[in-house]
Amino acid sequence: MPAVARPLGAAADQVIEDVTGYLRDDDDAFANAALRLIGDDATFERMSRQARLQRRGWREAAAEFEALWT
Repeated sequence: MPAVARPLGAAADQVIEDVTGYLRDDDDAFANAALRLIGDDATFERMSRQARLQRRGWREAAAEFEALWT
């Protein structure tokens, strides 16, 4: 699922700008990005495909977490 998020915390690491979603600082830009995803099927589908490709499972997440501690 494509995302519209504030560039804070994990969202800034997970959302790839204009690929898997939008990171927006202010309210108007956030609302406009959300409306674009709602109203533009082609953009939604493109970002949705890319988001699925970026997805990782629990095994991958656990391996990344363990790598931080070894």
